[in-house]
Amino acid sequence: MSSRIKTVLIVGATAGIGEALARRFHRMGKTVIGTGRNEEKLAALEQELPGFTSRQLFMDDIDMLGPCLGAIVEEFPDIDTVVVTAGIQQCFNFLDPSTTTPEKIATEITTNLTGPTVLIHHLAPHLIKLAESGTKTTLLLTSSTLAYLPIPFYPSYCASKAGVAALAKVLRQQLASASEPARKNMAVVELVPPYTDTGLDREHREETIAMQGGLGGG
Repeated sequence: MSSRIKTVLIVGATAGIGEALARRFHRMGKTVIGTGRNEEKLAALEQELPGFTSRQLFMDDIDMLGPCLGAIVEEFPDIDTVVVTAGIQQCFNFLDPSTTTPEKIATEITTNLTGPTVLIHHLAPHLIKLAESGTKTTLLLTSSTLAYLPIPFYPSYCASKAGVAALAKVLRQQLASASEPARKNMAVVELVPPYTDTGLDREHREETIAMQGGLGGG
C-alpha cells in the first residue's frame, strides 16, 4: 500500500497512532501534512521532521472543517492519501450521571464520528477526481476493535467507532457506482487497531479500572 502513497494528510498527527504513522511515512520519504489541536506539538513535529507540514484543525468545529480542509487541499493539490485517526475517549457510566455531561458526550461523538463524516464530504470529491485522472488514492478511517466488541466503560466511544466502521462500508458501496477509473484507483481502508498503549488510554486508565468494580462481568 505504501507504494501508492506520495502525499499524505494525517488528521490527528500529534499523538498515538496518528503520530506514529506520520513519523513512519516521513521516514519513507513521503510528503506528510499533519493536523491536530495542539499547536505546540505540531510545531515540535515540524522542527523534528524536516519537510513535515502542520496545520491546526479541530474535528469538533464542524463549521471550520470545510474552510480549513479546503485551504490544505489548495496548498497541497497532490494529496493522494487521507488518514483519519483523530479521536477522543471518555469513561463514564449511565448509571451514574455525574460521571459525564451532555456536552462531553456531544463533543466525543462530534469528534469521533460527525467530524470524520463531514471531512469525507469535503475531501472525497478531491480523492475521486484524482482517481479518475489515474492517480492511486486512499482514504483510511480508524475505527477500533471496540466498534465490534464494545465494553461498558466507553459508551460513546464504542458507539462512535461503530459508526466509523459503518461509514467505511457505506463509502465503499457508494464508490461501487462511481466511474471505472475511480473504482479502480481509489481505496477505502478501515484501520481496526486492537488495544494500543497510547495517551488516549493512559489519560483515564485509573478511572476505568475503578469502574470495573461496578461494571465487571458475571
